[in-house]
Amino acid sequence: MRHNDLRLTYLFHKVNDAYFEGQKKIKGIFWAEENVINETRHPRKQLWAQCLVDWRGIRIHRCLKNKAPDYVLKHLIHHELLHLHLDYHTQRFIILERKFRQYKKADLWLDRHVHLLRQAR
Repeated sequence: MRHNDLRLTYLFHKVNDAYFEGQKKIKGIFWAEENVINETRHPRKQLWAQCLVDWRGIRIHRCLKNKAPDYVLKHLIHHELLHLHLDYHTQRFIILERKFRQYKKADLWLDRHVHLLRQAR
C-alpha cells in the first residue's frame, strides 16, 4: 500500500499553486520503495522520480528522502507534474520545465549527487 508522505504532499501543493494555479490533481505522492525506479537509458540522466500517469501519482527515489533540499524535490515534482499532460521531453516540455525558478540550481544539485542514486542500488 502506498502512503502519502507529508513533506512531499506539502511540496506538491506549493508547486501546484505556484506553477499550475492549483489545477493539478494527483492521487498520491510518496517515496519509492527499494528498486522500483529503474535507471534510464540516457547515460547522463538518472531517474530520480517517476510520474505514474495511469494512477495519477508521483514517486520520488528514496535516496533523496533525508538528503535533498526542498528546492530539489520541488523541481522533481514540477517535472513529474508536467508529464500529466506532456508525455515526452519535447521542446515544449523543456521550455515549461525551465520555468521552474530554481531549475539550474536543482539540476546542478542532482548532477553533483548522482552517487546517492548509484549507492541506493
